[in-house]
Amino acid sequence: MDVRPCPGHITTTVLAAFTPPANRYPRSPAGRARNPRRRSRDHLRGADGQFACTAILPGYGGQAAKGSVPCPVPRGVLEDFVIQTATTRPVKLGQPFTRWSLRKLVAYLRKVHGRIIRIGREALRSLLARRGVTFQRTKTWKESPDPDRDAKLDRIEHVQDRFPDRVFAFDEFGPLGIRPTAGSGWAEQRRPDRLPATYHRTHGVRYFHGCYSVSDDRLWGVNRRKKGAGNTLAALKSIRAARPDGAPIYVIMDNLSAHKGPAIRRWAKKHKVELCFTPTYASWANPIEAHFGPLRQFTIANAPGRHTTSAACSAWNASRSSDVAIGSISICK
Repeated sequence: MDVRPCPGHITTTVLAAFTPPANRYPRSPAGRARNPRRRSRDHLRGADGQFACTAILPGYGGQAAKGSVPCPVPRGVLEDFVIQTATTRPVKLGQPFTRWSLRKLVAYLRKVHGRIIRIGREALRSLLARRGVTFQRTKTWKESPDPDRDAKLDRIEHVQDRFPDRVFAFDEFGPLGIRPTAGSGWAEQRRPDRLPATYHRTHGVRYFHGCYSVSDDRLWGVNRRKKGAGNTLAALKSIRAARPDGAPIYVIMDNLSAHKGPAIRRWAKKHKVELCFTPTYASWANPIEAHFGPLRQFTIANAPGRHTTSAACSAWNASRSSDVAIGSISICK
C-alpha cells in the first residue's frame, strides 16, 4: 500500500509492491474512497494519536506480510530519527555525496531500511528549524599532536586561577600590510564608502608585538618589521617592568622558536619569569588572541594609508581607555 499524508505531517508505512497510477481512479467520491492515495491519514494513527509503522518482514521482497499488525511509533521518535539522519554525514549512511540538501534528505527518508518516512520539504524545513538545526558552513580544526598538551593546558589554567594578577600574555599579530585595508561601516544603500586602491606596495609589512595583562585587562605593544628573539626579549622586559616588585610572574605564549631561545630562557630564569607555552595548534589558550580581532577591525580596517596604523592605534587607546568592558591599549612606535 502506498499512502500519501496531508502536507506538514510525518507518517511511516510499509514499502509498496505495487503503486496504482494517479489516473486509475476517477475524481468521484466512490473513486476517492477506493483510491489509497486520497485516503485520510486517520487510519495511519492509533487511538492515542501515534503514528503507525509496519516493519518489513524478511523474505517478502519489500512487501509487508498479510495480517501484520502495525506497531505504534510516537511522533517524537520519528522526529528524532529525522534529526539524527539530517545531522549525520551522508557518506556514513552509504550515500555518494558529502552533505544533505532538503530534496536528497526527503528522498533518503522515503527508502530507509524497514520503513518509509514521508515528509514534504517545507515540513522538513520547519522541523529542522524547530529543533535548532540550521544550514551552516563547515569549519576545520586541528588536533594538537603535542605530547605535553594536557600538562601545558593544566598549567595555564592553574596560573590564571591561582595568580590572576601575575599572569600576562604575549604574541605577534601580523603580517600587517602598510596599505589601505578594506573594512565595513554604515553607509547609504548601494553607496559604500570607498578607499583609494594601491598598485605599488613598497613599504613592506609590520608585526604588532602585543603584551596583555590579564588582571588589568590592558593591552600594549609595538610595531616591528619582523619577528625575532631580540624583539621577544624586549617585550618580556616590558612585561617584567609592569610588576617591578621582583615576585614571580607568568607569561603565556606560543611555541614559536623566537620565543624560547637560550638567551630568553636564561633571562626568564634570572628575573623570575615563568614561560607558559601553549600546546601546538592551541593558540586559543592564549588570552591575547581574543583582542587581536578588535584591534584589526577598529584600527586597521578602513584605514586609508601607511601613516595611519600607529596613529590610529594611539587614538583608539584614548577612546577605549574609559571603556571598562574592553580595557585599554597603548602603542609604542
